[in-house]
This record gives sequence, structure tokens and C-alpha cells, in this order.
Amino acid sequence: MKYQDLLNQYDSQVKELTRQYNIISRYRLAVVGLFIFLLVSLLKVGSNALWLGLFLSVVLFIWLLKKHQKIAQNKLMAETLRRINKDEIDFLSEIHIPFEDGVEFVDPQHVYSYDLDVFGRHSLFQYLNRTTTYRGKVLLAESLKKALRKPEILINQEAVDELSPAITLRQKIRALGLIGRDSKEHYNFLLRWSAETGSLSKTLMFATYFLRFLLLVAMVFFAVTGTVIWLNAVTLIYIANIVLLGSHLKEMKAQLSGLETLDSVIKHYGLMLDELKFSQFKASKLRELNDKINEDNILAGDRLKSLAILLNQLDSVYNGVAVMLFSGTFCYHLHVLRRLYQWRAQNADRIEIWLEVIAEFEKLSSFSNLKYNNPEFIFPEISDKAELRFEELGHPLVSSPVRVCNDIDFNKHRFVILTGSNMSGKSTFLRSIGVNMVLAGVGSVICSRSAKLFPFQVLVSMRVADSLAENESYFYAEVKRLKQITDQLKNAHSLVLLDEILRGTNSDDKRNGTLEVIRRMVREEAYGIIATHDLEICKETENHPDTLCNKCFEVEIINDELYFDYKLRDGICVNQSATFLMKKTGII
Repeated sequence: MKYQDLLNQYDSQVKELTRQYNIISRYRLAVVGLFIFLLVSLLKVGSNALWLGLFLSVVLFIWLLKKHQKIAQNKLMAETLRRINKDEIDFLSEIHIPFEDGVEFVDPQHVYSYDLDVFGRHSLFQYLNRTTTYRGKVLLAESLKKALRKPEILINQEAVDELSPAITLRQKIRALGLIGRDSKEHYNFLLRWSAETGSLSKTLMFATYFLRFLLLVAMVFFAVTGTVIWLNAVTLIYIANIVLLGSHLKEMKAQLSGLETLDSVIKHYGLMLDELKFSQFKASKLRELNDKINEDNILAGDRLKSLAILLNQLDSVYNGVAVMLFSGTFCYHLHVLRRLYQWRAQNADRIEIWLEVIAEFEKLSSFSNLKYNNPEFIFPEISDKAELRFEELGHPLVSSPVRVCNDIDFNKHRFVILTGSNMSGKSTFLRSIGVNMVLAGVGSVICSRSAKLFPFQVLVSMRVADSLAENESYFYAEVKRLKQITDQLKNAHSLVLLDEILRGTNSDDKRNGTLEVIRRMVREEAYGIIATHDLEICKETENHPDTLCNKCFEVEIINDELYFDYKLRDGICVNQSATFLMKKTGII
């Protein structure tokens, strides 16, 4: 992996930029000292040379200030990139997972995301998530809830394949997003604002220009004549400007939303789009995104950065000094508001498109990062017909040193009855299939040596939650989930994963219900697996030898210890572990 090299590189940059930052700080302090010295000297002895020195010290201070700000920006960028690579190292070292887990997207009613741990702590989403914007996070979550069709999957695969090695681009855009600190509130406000309309009347704008002209005339005459009448005129015009500002102050504040960092968020939207603008892509999906931000020769990044500048300028209306100096003299904030309205009239219909481009890139970048971190993962071959085969399939969230992979081919028998003792690996195997199908359905790589599959709709019942709020028992909740699954079997080719269903009833009722569910799967031509501890159910394969088959995970007792190899076998499991464990722990 390249992360350690990048971490060292950015760490060196941070140290160098910190050194430069401190040097400029000392220079600025020295210039301030020089300015004070020259000012004191000028008060004692009038001199043209001292006036020139004062002027040059101000110019030098402004230059140093801009230089300081630029170094500070570069330093923040280097620090953020250093953090990004440190996070990846910690993640791959299993120290901790420093990425948002998407717990807000947990939905126990969804047909598979809750059962497969797609969202929440240590979830698929948390392993994938490299988004920084609110919309990017939502788009990634939405993509994990429903499989795409084959053409869309192939388009995403092409984009992910191209982006995966582009680590510098991916990390730079992520860094800009982290610095921008987007939020749901920023995103929603910007969309609401773009849908609104507003303008300032021509009469009002004429009045501001006319008052500016009158103020200039009055100041010139006062400077020349020194008479009080012209000073009074200056004062009256100044007050008129303040009154005009006050009449539109509420309107101005409505444009700012009270979100302190709105201008920074929008600025970094623009910088993220700039990075995309300068990138040359081959994948059709990435070229399409580029076209959207360069449509009609309108550079989206530049437009958003200009919006950020306008909002920053308008934000100074909260600064009393700025109001007194600029709005009192030439109605500065009203002219900023006019330009803001003009910007919205010209660009409002494009804002959502531009933000969607960023979100789509972040989603694809998350999948690309998975491929980069796991070079052994592969893109599955996507089939036009219902078929499913994996070779050396493993769970992508299990680290490779302890991951056990298995082959499975559903083309010989569409449905598998899976047996095995507790802790033998049944549930993990079902989740391995489910999670890899979710990844395949979005155009990502999967944890397998090779695979050919149809993008089935995935239907799962593995972890059903009861509901005290709805006075609903565990058993009834499970029945509702099975009803939800069977209702969708006719809608599309389905892959059904069931783990020990109907646990809330007696043995005979459970067996009979399980058999009827299996028969329903056979009739509906569903693909999938049902895991069970009831070996009697395995006899159902005799009634459907072309559709059903038995597979199992075994456990061995070696040196008075349980040994699990987690390897999938043909047939019905023989060994059990429950009685042994109860004896070993002294329960019986």
C-alpha cells in the first residue's frame, strides 16, 4: 500500500509549511513594529520619506497577510491529507474505523440491509464510506439498498476501475470536502435558496447610484469650501444610505440562513469541482460527470466560488464597522445583494446538478477505495440470465488473514438446505453471499476469486426484531418478514437467504412451516439458501432432486476442543456442538 509513503510525504510538508508560517508571523510582527515606529517619528518630525515608509509598510503588511493566508491554506490541506492516510493505515491495521457508520440509515423493515449489517457500527457502509458531503453520504446509502441493472453495473465497474489507482485525485477531493465541512443543513438550505426568487427594483438601484453621486459632489464641495452646509449634506446622504440598507436588512439576513460556514462549504464545493474539471477521464460515467460541470462553457467550480465570495461579502452586514464604512457611503451591501440575485437567476437551475456530480463522484470513489485496499477482489461477470456462481467467496469485511473462502454454484441446484452446528459458519456464509451480491449490484468489486451472477433482488430473513411499540411478538415479526419476501418473489429474479426461520414456535410447527416455505421457493423458482438445525428438513431434497441440495459446515472435537474449519461441504452435517459445550462449561 502507498498510504505510509503518502503519510510521510504529507508529514514533511506540514513541518515545512509550519516553519514558513512561523517565519511569516515574525515578519508581520516586525512590519507592525516598523509601522508604529514610522508613525511615531512622523508625528514628531514631518517628512515625505516617512510618509513613503508608512505607505510601503502597509503594502508589505498586506502582501505578507496574503502570503500567510496562502501558507495557512496549504498547511491545512497537507494536515488533512496526512489525516486521510493515517485513517486508512489505522483502518487496514484494524486499530479503529474512523469513518461514519451510517447508523441513521438503519431500517429493520428493509428486505436485506438490516439483516446483512449494511448500516451501523462495523457495517458495510462504514467500511466503504469515504464521502464528505451530505448528499454523497445519502447517495452511497441509497445505492446499497437496491441493485442496478446490468448496463448500469457495467458502467459503474468501468468508472471504479479507472478511479481506483487515481489515489491522489480521490484523496485531494476528499480533503477539500473534509475542510469544507458540509452538512444536511447546508445542503437543504442551498437547494431551498436556489428555488426562491428575488430582485431589487430598478428604482432602488438608481437611488443608490444617485446618492453615491450626490455624496461625492457634497464631499468635494466640503473639501473645497469647508462650509457647514456641505457637511450637513454629506451627513444627510450618509443617513439616507443607512436607511436604505435598513429597509432591506431582513432580506439580506434571509440569504445567509444563519449558517456561519455556508460560504466556506460552497467554496469547497467549487474547489472539488475544479479538481474534476482538470481531470481527463476515459470511463463514460466519469466523462458524463465532467460534461455536467462544463456544460455550455459554464465552469461550475468558478461559479460556485463566486457565489461563496458574494455570500462572504454579504455576511459583513453583521459587522458594524463594515456597515458604517461601506454601506453608509456607497450602499455596498445592497449592490452585493443585487449581484447575489443575479447569480441565482443565472445559475439556480444548475446547483442541484453540480452537487449531484460531487455526490456521484464520492460514491464511486468509495467503491474505488475498496478496490484499492483489496487488490485481490474482482469484478464479477454480470449475466443476462438467472445464474449464480462464486469461486473462493469470502466476507469482504473479514480481514484476509482469518477469512475462509468457499465455492458455491447455484446453477446445478437453485436452492440449498444448509446445516451445521452453532458457530460453524452458517450465518457468516449467508452474509458473505448477501454482502457480495449487494456490492456486485452497485458495480463494485467483490470478495471472490471469480464469479458470474445475475443482479438478483436480494431478500433476507436472518435478524428479525420484535416491536414493543407496535405490540408485536418476535414470531409475528418474522412471519411479516416472510410475507414481505414471498410477495416480492414474482416481481423479479430473487436470491433468498433464510437463517433458522420460525424460531418463535414449537418444533413441529416450525418444521412444517419451514418445509412449506421451501416448497414455495421451489414453485417460485427462487435461488437461495435456508440454514436450519432440523435435519429432518434435509429430506425434502428427495422430493425436488433437480432443485434442492444439502450442504453443511462441520465441527470436529480434537484434544477435547471444538475445531471449526468453516469449509462448505456437500451433504448433511453429522457432528453437533451444543451438548459438548454445555458439558465443557459445567452446565450439564
